[in-house]
Amino acid sequence: VQTCRKNGIFPILLTAPSSHKKGAEPAYLADRWLNNLEDLVPVHEKYVRAVREVAAKERVLLIDLHAEFERLSATDMNRYFMLDGIHLTEEGNRKIAEILYQGLLRNNVPLQLAD
Repeated sequence: VQTCRKNGIFPILLTAPSSHKKGAEPAYLADRWLNNLEDLVPVHEKYVRAVREVAAKERVLLIDLHAEFERLSATDMNRYFMLDGIHLTEEGNRKIAEILYQGLLRNNVPLQLAD
């Protein structure tokens, strides 16, 4: 955030959504970066809290994608995420774009289209 500001860049922080649920973690993730698969959801939640804290401390615009997705139905979550629970489907990408656009408008961020 500080580097962005020093270079004239308007920082915006985003939290990352996930469709992982405690107790239903994908088994294939057990072999990746985790000593215990049960840590997956708590580690992600810790990351989300850290982003929110930095945004508050630095007084930076936060678009809380995680919170927005948490409000969705299970049916929508299944439509928006691939089976890995991390990567988005095309429909999920459109949902992210919609949330980002609405967040920028709500916070009066000037929107310009590239030529």
